[in-house]
Amino acid sequence: MGKIKKNNKDVFQSYILTVAKYKFSIYEKRILYRLVDIAQKDVPQPLKNSLYKVEPSECGVNVTMPVSDILKDEADNNYAKAKKAFKDLSEKGIEYEDSKTWLYTAIIEHPVIEKGTGIATFHVYDPVWRCILDFGSGYRKYELETAMSFKSVYSMRMYELMSGQKEPLYQSFDELKERFKLKGKYKVVSMFIERCLEPARK
Repeated sequence: MGKIKKNNKDVFQSYILTVAKYKFSIYEKRILYRLVDIAQKDVPQPLKNSLYKVEPSECGVNVTMPVSDILKDEADNNYAKAKKAFKDLSEKGIEYEDSKTWLYTAIIEHPVIEKGTGIATFHVYDPVWRCILDFGSGYRKYELETAMSFKSVYSMRMYELMSGQKEPLYQSFDELKERFKLKGKYKVVSMFIERCLEPARK
C-alpha cells in the first residue's frame, strides 16, 4: 500500500454517478475513474500534463489519455485489454433514476488508440460529462489510486459508495445487488460480503 499512498490523491465524484446502475469490467472502471479525475478541472481545457486533454466538441468533450492508466503495470500485447475495454465501454451506458428524472445514456464513443504512442482518444457525451460534474445531489470523495488498485469491480464500487458514508446505504441486500446489476447472483449474503465488502472495507 506504500506505493499507492505515495501518489494518491482525493477525487470528488458526483453522487449521481456513484449510485448509477451499471456493470463494468475493472478496465472499464479505470477509464471511468480517469474521466472523474480529469473532470476535476471543472471546465473543458488543456491539462498541465500533455498526456491528458479535454477539448469541447459539438455534443460533449473529446478526451485524450494514456492507455497505461487503465492497465496498472500489466502486460497488454497489441493493446488487446485496452481495445476490449474501450470497445465494451462504448457499447454500454449508465442508468440513473430519482424522484424527478430517469436517464440512460451511452458513456463514450469513437475510441482510438494511436499505436506506438500509448495514447487513447475518445468522445464523451455531454449528459455524461455533466453527470460527472453534477454535485447538486451530493458527492463522494475517495482516493483515486486506491480505487484503481482493487482487483474486483464490486470492491471498486463498494469503496466509492462507502467513502464518507455515515448512514445506511440501502434498506435490503436485494436493493444493493440491483444497483450492481447482480440480480439472481450471490444468493448467499456471506459470499458477497467476503468477496465485495471486505476488500473495500480494508
